[in-house]
Amino acid sequence: MYRQLAAFAVVSFTGFQGAFAQGNSVGVCLASTGYNWTTNSMNQSPCQVANDLFAADPCNQSGVSYPTLNSTPDSQSYYDGPLASNSSACTCNTVIYSLTSACGLCQSGKFLYWSEWTDNCYPNNTLYQEWPASIPSGTTIPPWAYLPLVNGYWDNVAAQNNAYAFAAFDEKIRGKAICKT
Repeated sequence: MYRQLAAFAVVSFTGFQGAFAQGNSVGVCLASTGYNWTTNSMNQSPCQVANDLFAADPCNQSGVSYPTLNSTPDSQSYYDGPLASNSSACTCNTVIYSLTSACGLCQSGKFLYWSEWTDNCYPNNTLYQEWPASIPSGTTIPPWAYLPLVNGYWDNVAAQNNAYAFAAFDEKIRGKAICKT
């Protein structure tokens, strides 16, 4: 399958490939996509949540942003995974992968398989169903972002089915992220 990157996405600014870029505004979910369920309890898009997580300690990726994809219906635009030079537990985990996948879909884009996302990740810094740092004040991680992958990819159907099932979940775990040492 042919994938087209957003026009501005051919240059890596902060160690990410694809549509991660510096100095661009955060992508906005389109109401027409039907992905309004991807917002967190603070009504923030998955793009904004991922952006906020990257900017916080210890990730300190404040230059990484989720710019608007160059998306049209049936678009092939997507966000790429980390480069080896930027590979860390902050970039190589299923929570950020799920948020990034939702960010692409809610803009009529696509998302990568987990194996493609983690091409440049090392096994010792790859995390499943956990965020490796404290959750910054001013955001929450939606509960669906912690769901396991299905057949090697983010399952948007399972995520939607669980989006409202645990309404208090993200508030309950706020600031209680699991860290591996």
